[in-house]
Amino acid sequence: MSGFSETSLSLKLAELNPSAPSIQGVSLWLLHHRKHYQTSVKVWYKELGNTKNEKKLTMLYLANDVVQNARKKYPEVPREFGKVMKSVFSHLAALELGPKTEASIDRLVKIWRERQIFEKQVTQDIERVWRAKGKVSAKTRPRPPSSSPPPRKKERLHSPHPPSPSKTDLTDLFSDSEDPNPEQSQIPDHNSNCDTNGQESPKSPTTPPDSDDLISALQHLEASASSDAAVRESIAKLPPELSDVATVEKVATEDQAREQLEQLESASSLLTEYNKRLEEELRDRTRVGKMVADFLTAQKDLLVQAEERLEVYRDKLDKVNQVRTELEAHLASLPDIPTLPTQADMLPSTEKLFTG
Repeated sequence: MSGFSETSLSLKLAELNPSAPSIQGVSLWLLHHRKHYQTSVKVWYKELGNTKNEKKLTMLYLANDVVQNARKKYPEVPREFGKVMKSVFSHLAALELGPKTEASIDRLVKIWRERQIFEKQVTQDIERVWRAKGKVSAKTRPRPPSSSPPPRKKERLHSPHPPSPSKTDLTDLFSDSEDPNPEQSQIPDHNSNCDTNGQESPKSPTTPPDSDDLISALQHLEASASSDAAVRESIAKLPPELSDVATVEKVATEDQAREQLEQLESASSLLTEYNKRLEEELRDRTRVGKMVADFLTAQKDLLVQAEERLEVYRDKLDKVNQVRTELEAHLASLPDIPTLPTQADMLPSTEKLFTG
C-alpha cells in the first residue's frame, strides 16, 4: 500500500468515482493512514470545494464510509471531520445540485442524526444550514424569473469554493446531520452501513463469480460458433451464384429452377442457424466479459484488504521487536550481581570446632 502524502491523497480523490469499490478502496487507504487524519480531512475539504458539482455527493459518500468505519475504534477521525461539516454544508447549500442529489444528501444527513455519528451541536448546525437551503429553494421556485433576480445571482455572492479550513472549521464539518426530506433518493448510496434506517437499501456491488464458474464459462467459449471450422468451411464452399440475383435470369428450365431453389433453401437454413449461434455467442461473450470485470474488481478489493492486514501485522511486529530491543538493553544495563559465598564457606568445619 502506497505511502501517505497530500499529493497522493489528492490524486486518489481526483480518480474517485461513484462505484462502491472505488469509495471503499480510498476509505480503507485513509483508515490505514489514520495517524494523518488531520491532514486527510484538510485535503478532503479542499478537494470537495474544488470538485465539480456532480462529484460532491461522491465525496460525501467517501467521508460517510470513513467516519462510520472509524467511529468506534478511532473516534478522533469523526471528530476531525465534524470540525468542517458545517462549512461543507454551507458550501453545498449555496449550489444548485439538482433534486436527486439533494434528496441523497437529505437521507445521508438523516442517517448521521439517527446514528449520532457526530457530536450533537455539529449535527444541529448541519441540519440548520441544510434546512435553510430547503426553505430558500421553496421560496424561489414559484417566482417567475422576470419579476425577481435570478436565484443564481444570489449564489454568485458565495464563493464557489469553501474557504481553506481552519482548525475550528474542521470540527464543524462532520458533526451534524439531518434528513429534512425522507423521500428515497434514486441516486445509488454506496455506504454499506445505511441499510437499517427504514429506507430502501442502496444497490450493492455485483456478487463476484466463483473462479470455477469463470473457468467453465471461458472453456465454453472455446466451442463457440466462431471457432466451428466445419460450418465455416461449408459456408465458404457455397456456390457464389447463390448470392447473385442476375443468375436467376439464366435459368432456362424448370428443373434448373428447382435445383437452384433447393440450393438456396439449404444455404438459407445453414446461414440462419449459424447466425443464431453467433448471436448466442455474442451474448455469452458479453456475460463472460462482465464476469471477468466483476472478478477482477473483487480480487483488487481482496488485495487491498490483504495489504491492509499485512501493514497491521507489520506494525505489530515492529512494536514487538522494539519492546524486545528495549528489554535486552535494559537487561544489559543491570549491574552484575557478585557471587555470594555458600553456606559451607560461611560455617566452620567440624575439625575446626574441636581443634584449638
